[in-house]
Amino acid sequence: PEPEPEPEPMPALVLPLYSMLSAAQQARVFRPPPEGHRLVVVATNVAETSLTIPGVSYVVDCGRSKQRVYD
Repeated sequence: PEPEPEPEPMPALVLPLYSMLSAAQQARVFRPPPEGHRLVVVATNVAETSLTIPGVSYVVDCGRSKQRVYD
């Protein structure tokens, strides 16, 4: 039997999320993506830990963080 063809990938709506972004731009991550699109939010570690975005299935943490160090 013939193998089934791979499904077409969904287009992605990629949005940034960080503290210096305007409130209107931050609010975009809470709106549903257009029909047939997958929402991808690229966020700082602060945004990642302090918000709950509806419909999120996966969180990928790159482990990078900006830290101030004083001697």
